[in-house]
Parts: sequence; structure tokens; C-alpha cells
Amino acid sequence: MNLPESRGRNARLSAVICRLFVLWVLSLQSAQALELVEAAPMRFLIARGEPNSCGVGCDTWISAEGQIGTDTPSQLAEILDQAGARRLPIFFSSLGGKALPSLAIGRILRKQNMTAGIARTVPINCMPAKSALLCSWLFYATPTSGASLSFDHAKCYSACAYAILGAVTRLIDPRAELGVHNLRAPENSRTSQTDREKLLQTFVDVELAPYFVEMGIDRRLNDIAAETKLDGMHVLTRAELFELGIDRREIVGPE
Repeated sequence: MNLPESRGRNARLSAVICRLFVLWVLSLQSAQALELVEAAPMRFLIARGEPNSCGVGCDTWISAEGQIGTDTPSQLAEILDQAGARRLPIFFSSLGGKALPSLAIGRILRKQNMTAGIARTVPINCMPAKSALLCSWLFYATPTSGASLSFDHAKCYSACAYAILGAVTRLIDPRAELGVHNLRAPENSRTSQTDREKLLQTFVDVELAPYFVEMGIDRRLNDIAAETKLDGMHVLTRAELFELGIDRREIVGPE
């Protein structure tokens, strides 16, 4: 998946700036700093760990952590370009972001026949001395060849849940969380609440419903999301993951 050279340079420059920001934030060592980290834009990195660390015969994967934004699909295309002919799995850790770009991410995953899961990428031996969140950002700020996956309470919420549906194979570890809630229409002071609700319904009918069909997902997933308040989160149960067609493995455990 080739990108123009200038776009590649811009993506690398953005990555350097983001890593400098990460180092500064982590130096603060405060709860507020870690909240800033959680809200940062999604970043991608090719990680390598010990043999079988990302599955049988797998030691290299793509880490995808942070909020999904408008530019995230193009940044995913850039990291896939770096991966070349290797068919690497991707592991998400995200509290959400923008809905429409998440569908674009899902379609990239499907086009590339990718496998996806939910986990944080952390340096080997970083935990439990440090938190999973802190460890994942330490790895991104100063990447090394010694990486591992942390599944405990790893989250793929809101827009991230729609993105991961695009993967041909979805491996949702029982220790990780796939969560959905109601969507929010774009805020606009000139738009009434009624108009925003119409925009939201149009998005569901025109974009989301066809996407579910395209990815082989039961549309009941949207019903579950619609019944969950925006400030809440419905973490899908093992039974729901199976029934909705998201992860139908009979025996589930650490890969």
C-alpha cells in the first residue's frame, strides 16, 4: 500500500513530535498526565517480542493505541507500507474517537485480510512495577526489540469497536474489553437537537448498517449500542461476541 513520499515524511515527522510529547508527559508522573496520554491521537508501531508472543509462530505485530481521528486511516496505511509483504496482526488499545474514520480503518483491515486483537504493547519486564498504560507509552517513546502484549483490562471502546470489526480474524482475549455505546452527532450551535438526531440516524442507516453487513456482523450490535447511554459503556460478553459474529471461537484463552 504505497503512499506519496511527502506523506511518508510527514507521518515520520509527526511520529517524532508525538514521541517527544510522550516523553514530556511521562516525565510529569501524575494522574492528569496519564489522562492526557489516554486522549492522545492513535499511534502505530511495529513491535517485536519473543517467539509466539502474539500467537503460534508470531513474534511481530502492529501496535495501535490512542484515539481514532481523521488522519488515522492514512497513518495505518503508512505503517502497512512499512510492513511490506509481511501479514502482521494488529492489536488495538483505544477508548474510541471518530466514527467515520473507524469504518475506513475497518475496510483497510478487511482489504489486507488482517487479524486483529485487543492488547497494550509494553516493554518486557515493565509490569507489574509500572502500570500497563505507563508501560505502553514508555515502549512507544523509546521502542526496543523486547515487547510483549498485555491483555488484562485492555480496551477497544466506542469507535475502536467498529474498526476492529473489519479484521478477517478477530481474536478477543477474555481478559480484554470490547465496548460500545450510543453515538453522538456532531455538535453545532446552529443545528437543533432534532436535526442532530436525524443526522445520527442517517449515519446509522447509510454508513453503519451496510458496514455491519459487509463485515458479517449481526445488526443487533447497533441495538445494544443505542440502548447504552453515551456516558456509559456496554462491554460485550463472551456469549454476545459469539452470537453477534465477532469472535466465534469455542475455546478462548491467551493466544
